[in-house]
Amino acid sequence: MVQMMSRRTRTSILAATLAVLVSGSPAAAAAPLHFTFEVNQTVYAPALSAACGFDVYVTTEGTAHALLFLEADGTAVARELDFNAGWTLTFSAPSLGTSYSQVGAGPLIATYPEGTDIGDPATVTISGVSRKIGDDPAEAGRLVFNAVVVFVEPTFGIPVFSLLDAVSTTGHFLGDATARRCEALASA
Repeated sequence: MVQMMSRRTRTSILAATLAVLVSGSPAAAAAPLHFTFEVNQTVYAPALSAACGFDVYVTTEGTAHALLFLEADGTAVARELDFNAGWTLTFSAPSLGTSYSQVGAGPLIATYPEGTDIGDPATVTISGVSRKIGDDPAEAGRLVFNAVVVFVEPTFGIPVFSLLDAVSTTGHFLGDATARRCEALASA
């Protein structure tokens, strides 16, 4: 019993020490800002439009649950964590009169290394059911994208981005999403 208490004591001391080392100073980081709200927003997709040769817009609809983690000085968003089960994304080409929709589910993590002004770069990681392009089967896994900030929601300061190119993929994916999106819009 004495040896058991000694092991528990050592484990408790080790756990407490690790907690202090991992957490750092209690004043080092502010609590994240948490928002829940309905979204129905359309943005121009510049990279996809350039690749397709016609204007493409993306409409996002659903309930957003966003956590914004601020820089240490509290003035800018450094990272975002979204939980948006059941979002609907509609890709449309108004000049062609075509569109298609996809439903996604899973967390999204965005980092903003240079800030959140329009045109600033972002890295976006999407996990879960991530896309269904046209009549193709749904894709799922983990996707990491380069992205660019295209809008900042004025009420809450939440950045909106346009995905550019995939940095990495893990899971079930059917290949070049850009070409497939353009094809789905051109032939819808």
